[in-house]
Amino acid sequence: MTGIAVPAPEQATKEDFDAFRKPIDSFVEIDESQLEFRDRIGVGACGEVFHGKWRGVDVAVKCLFTDGGAHSKQADGRVDKELLKDFRNEVRLMMQLRHPNICLFMGAVFKLETQRLCIVSEFCHRGSLYRILHKSERALPLLRRVSLALDAAKGCHFLHTHKPCIVHRDLKS
Repeated sequence: MTGIAVPAPEQATKEDFDAFRKPIDSFVEIDESQLEFRDRIGVGACGEVFHGKWRGVDVAVKCLFTDGGAHSKQADGRVDKELLKDFRNEVRLMMQLRHPNICLFMGAVFKLETQRLCIVSEFCHRGSLYRILHKSERALPLLRRVSLALDAAKGCHFLHTHKPCIVHRDLKS
């Protein structure tokens, strides 16, 4: 019996592997109208963070300042190219991070009409570590405090061993 000759599969080359490693530009673009903003849960140098809902899921929404403040917009209230580039780089980086001790990136809002730039991530229901450590009505046992410190260290280690290395620069409880 004669069979049909099947050509051998082509060997993957170094270029094929290098092309696979290139950053992927597709991510979840979240329509701002699908976000339900709730309480403001934090504010920093570049923006504020809100508790929100997206498609029925609790999320944290970090919105870059829209008042022309430091590193947010040009004097005329428009997002400048440098900020948009920084925002894009942060989104691309966050897309790569998957670790149990790092908040999960879910998507981004970037709307030309409203000049809105937001990062949407998983919401931590227990609140900030600062609140748990300093404002809780009862003190955490030492073993639990050590466990929390170890979890934070594991998240930092993951970032520091990432390629390229990520240094958080704004880590706090």
